[in-house]
Amino acid sequence: MLAVHVRLPPQRRNDERRHCPGAAPRRACASGAPRSTPQRRKRDARAQLMGRTRVVNNLSAFTDKVQRRAARNLTAALVVIGSEAAGRAPQDTSTLINSQFRNVRRDGDRIVGAIGFTADYALPVHEAEGKLKGQPRPKENGKDHGVYWGPHGEPEFLRKGAEAAAPEVRRILVEGMKEQK
Repeated sequence: MLAVHVRLPPQRRNDERRHCPGAAPRRACASGAPRSTPQRRKRDARAQLMGRTRVVNNLSAFTDKVQRRAARNLTAALVVIGSEAAGRAPQDTSTLINSQFRNVRRDGDRIVGAIGFTADYALPVHEAEGKLKGQPRPKENGKDHGVYWGPHGEPEFLRKGAEAAAPEVRRILVEGMKEQK
């Protein structure tokens, strides 16, 4: 199971926001910035209050937007993992491959994604040792059924598919979470 945890960065305190680093508030700094006057302080306080109000009013919309983006990117990552796993899964009747599922859900402040196979025999096939890989299968009704594990099948196909897709998944998640302009 993959999980992506989205958290907002901590907010800076007011006393950390100074025009001149290292200078005391309300004093002229070495760069020649003018000393604040009562009118300037009042205007700055009003602008700061309006800015805070705007941020507070838009915070829930921002977090919803980030969580939607995270869910969309996690779904794209699960599609990549699923295609890698399907290519490594043994194929006879395609029942195993057709039983693949993806699920993306919100769990508190997390977006959690899951991928797997629902066929009854998926877990035993995934955990099999693969000793018979490449050996011919017995004929059924006089028909040849190829070799065990098929041409590209291998044990632990889901885990190996996820490991092979890891660089692409990382790229999808990082690029997708960047702010769109």
